[in-house]
Amino acid sequence: MLKAQDKPQPKAKEDIKLYYRSTISGGIYMHSHGYGVNFRYGQYTSAKTQTILSAELLNMKHPKEYKSFNSYIDDAKGYYYGKQNSLTILRALFMQQKVINGKELKNGVAVSYIYAIGPSFGFLKPIYLDVAYSDGNPVPVAPETTDMYVQTEVFDPDKHDPSTIYGRAPFTRGLGEMSMLFGGHAKFAFNFEYAPEDNMLKAMEVGANLDFFNRKAPIMATEDNSQFFFTLYVSIQFGKKQL
Repeated sequence: MLKAQDKPQPKAKEDIKLYYRSTISGGIYMHSHGYGVNFRYGQYTSAKTQTILSAELLNMKHPKEYKSFNSYIDDAKGYYYGKQNSLTILRALFMQQKVINGKELKNGVAVSYIYAIGPSFGFLKPIYLDVAYSDGNPVPVAPETTDMYVQTEVFDPDKHDPSTIYGRAPFTRGLGEMSMLFGGHAKFAFNFEYAPEDNMLKAMEVGANLDFFNRKAPIMATEDNSQFFFTLYVSIQFGKKQL
């Protein structure tokens, strides 16, 4: 008697390797002079290579910013003495991501490297402070000064010293007076993708950035400023892969 041939069994769902066409993700990150958020859309050009378009928005602090408080006021708002402008950077990036070591197991980690270039746009917002006044002149903040009042104005290093500053003004002051810087950006990073589900994207990324502008960014009035900003960063990305 002939035995019936065994029929091939279908592979379990978890054993089937799918090849995705694109990814979409967002992330938050900390860098050596601030923090930011990003958005990415990627297209696979091969099984191990992605071309990614990305936008990043971040703040950039001066290395010599130090927060101060007026000791005479219990609820004083902190400020950075000498800070003339805050700098916010918008980056538009063209990225390449290449897999070094793929994720063979469900709970494994895929290791990739990323390099990117693109334009950077810097937005400078003037810093406003609440300053103590008496008889039309800045005066040291002191409880015994009965005729003292507070006036909000742009920081002026020739006019304001720490004793006269009540605290920082609301962030919205100065938004209508912003100026711009134009420049470029370069990035190199390592990406560690660890999502247990194959169609999801969860990754940690560590790397370095360089922003450069057409002129020095006047962040501080009392310190040297630069047109180059080198930073190290770590980010967390969340998103999904699409067939």
